[in-house]
Amino acid sequence: SLVAPAADDCDDNDANEFPGQTWYAGVDADGDGFFGSITTTTACDQPTGYLLVAPAIDDCDDNDANEFPGQTWYAGVDNDGDGFFGSITTTTACEQPTGYLLVAPATDDCDDNDAAIYPNATEILCNGIDENCNGMEDDIDTIQPICITNDIIIELDEFGVASIVASDIDNGSTDNCSIVSMNVSPNSFDINDIGVNTVILTVTDGNNNSSQCTAIVEVTSNALMVEQELNNIENIDLYPNPFENKLTVRLPQGFLGDDIHIELVDMLGRTVLDLTKHNSNGKIEVVEFTNIEVASYFVKVTSLATNKFIIRKLVKK
Repeated sequence: SLVAPAADDCDDNDANEFPGQTWYAGVDADGDGFFGSITTTTACDQPTGYLLVAPAIDDCDDNDANEFPGQTWYAGVDNDGDGFFGSITTTTACEQPTGYLLVAPATDDCDDNDAAIYPNATEILCNGIDENCNGMEDDIDTIQPICITNDIIIELDEFGVASIVASDIDNGSTDNCSIVSMNVSPNSFDINDIGVNTVILTVTDGNNNSSQCTAIVEVTSNALMVEQELNNIENIDLYPNPFENKLTVRLPQGFLGDDIHIELVDMLGRTVLDLTKHNSNGKIEVVEFTNIEVASYFVKVTSLATNKFIIRKLVKK
């Protein structure tokens, strides 16, 4: 040709670069890394950010950066239908599925198989179940027991003592949980208490709530105490009183040679010493007190020959 042709190929070593070539670029409007549309341009040289082949358009909503392929969505599972979730299920999808959220909801139902158990439910005390999901099987019980008593009449025994326990005066005390202990005070009586006495019953539950109420205990003497007066050994002497490790029993001349039975009883009527000694010289020494506690006692001294006896109150120091 007489005229030189145009040298318009911008890169004659690349068959893809020539005048009028179409180049493609993905548009990521929401900046989530996925394209929602394509833009094109024509140029010989490859423009920055453009490709020879159109990229995939896989962003289902290019105006929402939270919706893109492979996004994880969360939904709460409410097995018992009480409106609170006990677990979470997930799925991956570009578009937000119905009922799913971007952030996992709270799983605060501590038992998702029981519709009566959920956060802030009414707690039923003392059943071992955490209805309100606060982490405690039973919320703290502050309700005091209901204390109920009945009046009783008791009789002193032959030693002039008597005792009672809480169940003797309890008349159906109750607690919303359970009663763990009942105590009565005073619980022991002697001849000085004959007549009407007021005692206090204390009822305590498992959470240390307690209540008190009173009862009347009428103390009476018995026939054996009257018999004691009739069979009394006259002129007997027991000393010292208080005693420590030895008690001397001095008997009248008429009981010389008798076997003498000695019984020591505590204020609750329990025998703590029981022995028999021979009266060979009118005086008996009792030294068997090694395991006897310091306290008040009654001692009964009986002649086994005549069955006459006497009861005295002693103090061991």
